[in-house]
Amino acid sequence: FDTRGKRGMIIAGGSPAATMWGVYEFVERLGVVYTLHGDMICEHDGPFELPILDEVVEPALRVRAFRQWNEHGASPESFGLEEQCRFLDQLAKMKFNGILLNFWPHQPFVHFGFRGVAKRTAELFWGWRYPTEGMVARDVFGNDDEFCNPSMPPTGDYADRLAAGRNYMHGVLAHARRRGMRSIIGLSITEFTDEIVE
Repeated sequence: FDTRGKRGMIIAGGSPAATMWGVYEFVERLGVVYTLHGDMICEHDGPFELPILDEVVEPALRVRAFRQWNEHGASPESFGLEEQCRFLDQLAKMKFNGILLNFWPHQPFVHFGFRGVAKRTAELFWGWRYPTEGMVARDVFGNDDEFCNPSMPPTGDYADRLAAGRNYMHGVLAHARRRGMRSIIGLSITEFTDEIVE
């Protein structure tokens, strides 16, 4: 449309998230490529021109969720909260509207008990440890002796780890909501930590 002698454009959606996706769709058409690791801006010759568009875009899939949490060191489980938020921002640009979080009993998010035995385990990576000594690119880890999630280091007692885990996951869920995403949570209700099994 024209306003005050200049061309303009309206990008609107049925929700704040849909409007955000519309803006990202438009920017993508201008040559920006979104990836999980960042944006790539393609070089173009000539001056910028606002394209003429009159379109309604709807998703082919109503639910577009990314498996954001599981139990592997080489996965987003090793991301600190700051990196999780950056990663969620990229997912939003790519029009994901949900994240899948698979929680395991030994992880530091939920306290529970069974038949009078309380959970005392709060671990990531199944409790496996990854010393940085001898690792490839050891200098990347600075003074850290162990590779771990920087927001939930394996330090302190059970209560400390549980508090760190809850704070972390609340931050992930809150940032996902800010980006218009739903959170799908999977729990294994038939598995228990070793202290309960024994």
